[in-house]
Order: sequence, then structure tokens, then C-alpha cells
Amino acid sequence: MVSIRASLASFVFVFAAIDAKNVYRRPPPSNNWTEKTQRAVDFVRAQHAISGSPGWALAIYGNPTSVVTPDTMFQIGSVTKSLVAVGIAKLVDDGLVAWHDPIKQHMPWFELTDKYAEKYTTVHDILAMNTVFGEADTDNQLSLGVFKSEREAVEMLKYFETSRSFREGYAYANVNFVIAGQLIASVTNQTWGDYLRDHIFLPLGMTNTHGKAADVPSLAARSFGHFVCGGNLAGPYDVNFANISALPHFGDASGTAISSIHDMAIFAQFLLNKGAPLFKSPQAISDMVTGHEIQTWFSGDFGATWGYHFYPQGGDALAAGYGIDVVGQALYPGVDYYDKNGDTAAHQTRTGFVPSQDLAVVLINNGHVNDLQSNYQRLSNVRTYIIGLLLDLPEAELLETWEASVRVSDAMGSQPCEPHIYQGTPYKGTFTLLEPEKDWLVGNYTSIKSPKFNGHLSIYQAGGALHLRYGWFDGALVAQTNDTFVWDIMFASITFTVGVKKTADGAPVVGFVMGGPGNEFDESFVFTKVASL
Repeated sequence: MVSIRASLASFVFVFAAIDAKNVYRRPPPSNNWTEKTQRAVDFVRAQHAISGSPGWALAIYGNPTSVVTPDTMFQIGSVTKSLVAVGIAKLVDDGLVAWHDPIKQHMPWFELTDKYAEKYTTVHDILAMNTVFGEADTDNQLSLGVFKSEREAVEMLKYFETSRSFREGYAYANVNFVIAGQLIASVTNQTWGDYLRDHIFLPLGMTNTHGKAADVPSLAARSFGHFVCGGNLAGPYDVNFANISALPHFGDASGTAISSIHDMAIFAQFLLNKGAPLFKSPQAISDMVTGHEIQTWFSGDFGATWGYHFYPQGGDALAAGYGIDVVGQALYPGVDYYDKNGDTAAHQTRTGFVPSQDLAVVLINNGHVNDLQSNYQRLSNVRTYIIGLLLDLPEAELLETWEASVRVSDAMGSQPCEPHIYQGTPYKGTFTLLEPEKDWLVGNYTSIKSPKFNGHLSIYQAGGALHLRYGWFDGALVAQTNDTFVWDIMFASITFTVGVKKTADGAPVVGFVMGGPGNEFDESFVFTKVASL
């Protein structure tokens, strides 16, 4: 087994709760690597103090001087996709898979409602996010526990009604990587987590990286999760629980991996080294970090909220790689760059790579901020700033990009701080249903759209109160009006609103109202009452 742990060249720093009065003042530029990394640490320390989150972690790979090895594990969210893409790159390097192989070649059981897409969707398509799946497709079904395993979730796609045409263009969809995880399992006869452990993590010395939180038996080894809003802190919470992380406990190749900041520094070096020392050739990792599909998500104002400032020059484009969000001059003019972002409900991870300078930065946060957009995206903007700092860009340029991101972010408004989450205030009913109204709602319901995929829910009475059961979750329905309820479950920092409508023949229709009262039903979660299931 080859290990590079002992020779890792990186700078790693962990931030605990610190005095918010520490204010960063940038000293003059320096070509000394130690001084530059210290300036980056000072800046991150000050931003962490402002954020209200209990803990941040930072890793920088470049021209190193020392190694610190903090091994506390964080959920790295969608950075899991980069790990899974590396797993498939290893299969490509070993000659077992090719990027343009149809998925069905390796997974004969793979079925979609769109039969043309079923036949022709390739490994490239799912890794570069250009499939018949769109944003949030299947996410809540997985998070709420409709399925018992990743394999079942992918098998049931044959019943999911897709809305995009084949290769319509880039659209971020987590389900693509759930499929990718099953591709690894089909080729290797191992779960994707076990394959990565045996062929990537352990050979690289990443001993604190796992496919899911449940793979870490020691609670003390995992960082707890927190919700932060308006100066209020909720937590600590065990991120192994699906109702905290909004991720299935059995694992999800799109986002359940857990890793330490030291291991992420190793992984960053591995990507910059194009797969050395594990891969036979640098080509597979080169392919992975190359732009393949035009990236439309992270341009314009929305991109600016994430710290991106794309400057198209001479036909340049922003693109998506394989398990890579952004490839191109996304931060500063003339600076080659790629990255992957990762968010769970309670943790955040940001990576950033400047391959021409052999530079990588990783930031991890164990508190998810839910008020101003600029606070939520503070970690993203810190990444942009410290990369510019380490590249010795003028301070005026760094401040301009920072302020532009904050300005655009704050124009988007803020989210309310739910008293139920941050003060522990019970949901309060503001309407009383009569017994005939309760009886009218009690029963079994099936989804109107993709019923075999979306599953069923039931409403029943217990102790005189209405309860709703769906997937893993069961909670009281707290009436706000005669047709609007709060579903009393702990699910991340989200308040679930449930609406009720009446059909022409007088039957109840129940729907989840994403975004709170006054919004329309989420079309994937509209259920009609049935006589029996």
C-alpha cells in the first residue's frame, strides 16, 4: 500500500470559538509563504468570529513549511461528488470503464421513463450534470426516507416522471451521483464507500474519510452540526441523524461523505498531482478537472453570491467538470481555477484550486448560517479572498470582489430565524378543526405525480390530534388555518408547511408547500386520498 501521509506538504488550521473583537487588518503583500499563509489564517480567523459558527477549518496546499493533523471529521456534503468522480476515474485508469460508456452497459437493470435517455445516457452525462434530471429531482424523497437504500432509489427511477429532454444542457441534480455510486457498485461488487476506502482513501493515508457518518463508530471523532441565525446558535446535533443533516443514514453518493481537514488537504494534493501516486496515468484526473459542459448556474448575480466573478474573454467559458462545479476564470481575470462546493443542512465545505500555481484551499464550517445570504455564503467569499491573497493580487481587487458579492447577496433578502429551532418554542396552533374535518382528512394518500416513486403518506389521529406519516418521519399536524398546517417534525432548520385542498367531488388533496404559507404545492409532493393502498 502506497501512502503519502508522511510526505504531505500542506498547511492546516482549525478554528474554535474565538473573540469576535478580533478584526483583521491586512499587512503589506509578501512573497514569503509563511507570512502569506499567516495572513490568510488571520483573515479567516476574523471572518469566523463574525460568522457565529462554532468551528471552521482551513487547509492550504502550496509551498509548505509544516503539517498539523487535526482529525475531527466533518460532513463534506457535495464534495462527496469529487470523491466519487475520482473513484470512477480510477476505474477509467484501470480500463474497466470509459467516460462515454452508456450507464446501461455497466448497470443492465438501469431504467428510466424516458427510454431514449435510458439507452444513451453515459458516464460523462451523469458526472457533468447533463441528463434528464433537474435541480432537486428526487432529493426530498431520499432525505425523507421513501427508500430503504441507494440501490432501491435508483431502481425506482423507472417510475420517476422526468421533465427535461435528453442532453438539454447543464442542470445540477444530486441524483446523477446517486446513479454514479451504483455504477461503482455494479463494476466492483463493493459499495461506493467501501471501494473508495480500499482504493483511494487508505492508500493515500486518508484514514479519517468515510462514505457516511454511520461508518464512524466514535461520536467523539465526528464534528457536531449547528444551525446559526441572527446571532442565535442551535445545536450541537449529531449529523448521523437524517433529520439533522437532511441526508439518508444509509449513505448517498451525492453528499454523505465525512472527512477531516487533514484528509481533505491530502485529497487536494492528490488532485493537483493528477492522481499520483495511485494512478497509472494523469489523464483520468486531467479529464475530471477539465470543463465539459457550459456552466450556467454560477454566472451573473447568483454566481457572485458564491464568490464567483466570471469575466468572459476571447471566447472563454465557465464550465463544469466531472464532480467539479466550476472550471475556468471564475474568481479573477487570468487565474485558472476549479472547485467543488459542499453543503449539508448543518455543515459546509468549500474547495478551490489554481493548478498553474499548484495551489489548493479547503475550508470547512460546522455551522450552517440561515439568515442573510452573505452570511450563508461567507465561507465562499472567504475562499475567493484568500486565494487572491495567496496569489498576491492587489488588495483593492480583493475588496472589490468581496464587496460585490456581499452587495448582491444581501439584495436577495434574508431568511427568518424560526423560533421553533432557535428558541425551542413549540409550534402553536391558531385554528381548531372540528371532529368532522379531522375525520375527512384521516386516511391513506398516494402521490398524484410518479406515485410508485414518490410513495404514500397517511394521516391519522392520536390523542385527538392529527398526525402525518411519510417516509421515516411522523409528526403532528398543527393547524394554522382550516387548510394550512405545520408538520411538527425536526428536519434540519426547515419548517414544513402542509396545505389541504378539496377536489370537485369533495375529496381532500394534501400537498407540501415549499417556502411556507402562500406558496403553491410542490408538484412532486401532492397526494390524493385513496380507499386503500
